[in-house]
Amino acid sequence: MPEKPPSRIDREVLGDENYLFISYAHKDSDTVFSVLNNIYNLGVNYWYDKELDVGDVWHEVAGVFLRNEKCRGSVVFLSVDAVASDAVFQEVQIINTICKNDKSFRRILILLDSNNIADLIEQALIAKKNTTDDIVKKIGEITELSVDEDRIYHVHKDLLETCKVIEEQSKKIGTNTDNPVVLSIYDRDMLVKKHKFWLEESSYYIELGKYCLTEEDRYEPIIWKLIGQQDSKLIFISKYAIDFVEFSKISNVEKCVAAQLKSIPYINTVCAIDMKTFNKFGKNAGKWIATDYADLRRAQFLRAFWIKNDVGDSRNYAICNAAGKVLERRIVPDNINCGVRLVLTVDTSKKKE
Repeated sequence: MPEKPPSRIDREVLGDENYLFISYAHKDSDTVFSVLNNIYNLGVNYWYDKELDVGDVWHEVAGVFLRNEKCRGSVVFLSVDAVASDAVFQEVQIINTICKNDKSFRRILILLDSNNIADLIEQALIAKKNTTDDIVKKIGEITELSVDEDRIYHVHKDLLETCKVIEEQSKKIGTNTDNPVVLSIYDRDMLVKKHKFWLEESSYYIELGKYCLTEEDRYEPIIWKLIGQQDSKLIFISKYAIDFVEFSKISNVEKCVAAQLKSIPYINTVCAIDMKTFNKFGKNAGKWIATDYADLRRAQFLRAFWIKNDVGDSRNYAICNAAGKVLERRIVPDNINCGVRLVLTVDTSKKKE
């Protein structure tokens, strides 16, 4: 059997989040585990038999987690082996009972080796993996599971398409994590071991570098918020504005912080936020508000921030207000001072270097 994928217990937040129950036959593990690995990284919370302890009575444990109020639905992977499975049969019995009393309980049926339930039943009868009475009883429960019009029915042909179906249904019933970025357990463990890295109010933060706040050379740590992910790269933004400067001094702020982090191999870039990043991930950046860092360098409330335009003169910056709305897109004069929020890119593909 392949290595078991992560589940909800591997996430930083546990206990208060809704989840899906995964029902499958162990003989289908290769296919099912591929799906689970992918939907985990899409933010789907689920429970499956990874959480069993030695000596647990399967149908009793399954009943507890299926009947838990946090369980909002089930994904049942159906195949000839699943129809023959005693464990799947017991799970389907419980699911059918729950659905009689709770119409909101979502059933997502994934057909692995047939195009419809009738074909699956015919294949199960031909296979004769059980006695006639036993297989008829199991087919009866599968049929009951599939006939209700509220169930979601999908034929598995393409991995990404199957994952998309499950993700969409998971979002509808609230079994997806609230984090704007879903971090794998492997990347999270790497960051936790090497840095001060934590989860706070459904967002990840990391402490990296320092910045001078006063003329007395008092330095404070820089807190970065994880706001996005692109391939193997994690996109962080400084939680607060680092400084309050005219555009010609932005590069000084960038260089000061970048110099402190250059020895870390997986730090890709440190720069002022650009328009492309702002448009794609800005909504996850939090409020563009007055800050502990920049407040010490000015007398008025911080109302504007620099955003680097994607093309044009190196002086070509836009200005963002405290509500996160872009105010201007032009080459700015020398006498305008705005806040600087830096973007930090962590390339997790380099984490072993």
